[in-house]
Amino acid sequence: MRRVVIVLCLFLALFIYIGSIDSSRVFALGQNQEISKLQITDESINPGSGYAYSFKRLKENITLDLLSIFSDKKANYYLKLVSTRLAELKYVIFNKDEDDFQTSSQRYFSTAGQATQFILDKNLNSIKGPAKDLFTSQMSKLDVLRDSFPYDTAQYRFIQDDINYLTSYITQLGR
Repeated sequence: MRRVVIVLCLFLALFIYIGSIDSSRVFALGQNQEISKLQITDESINPGSGYAYSFKRLKENITLDLLSIFSDKKANYYLKLVSTRLAELKYVIFNKDEDDFQTSSQRYFSTAGQATQFILDKNLNSIKGPAKDLFTSQMSKLDVLRDSFPYDTAQYRFIQDDINYLTSYITQLGR
């Protein structure tokens, strides 16, 4: 019994240590000053924050499940999450967190896609306009984020993919 407790304590200590490792590494990034000027609300918990970020995502998923009976509120929460994902992407870029870059970019366009699909599936015409406006306003911010990288880098292409997806979502919402 004593060995089990010791092994569990060691495992827990290792688990906590791994979650607290700072995963940020320096990678190619140009104009941090332009990025810091973007009017994107900062998030207090971001990718690379270990368990806190996992709990944040769990809370978001539970909230989405609870809002399932209120389609308009769920759609608006999705749009809030799209803004949250943009803030997380900005954080990852500004802090040169190469480890979380691709995932944050993909999480951004996936959340925007989920919001779009939900709005279309539920035929929420009153939310199509605000969604298109949000996506359009975020495209200009993504342009600044994208242009902070050289044209021939993966980071540039990932953010360009985000812009391309938003363009597609705006088109879908316009029908």
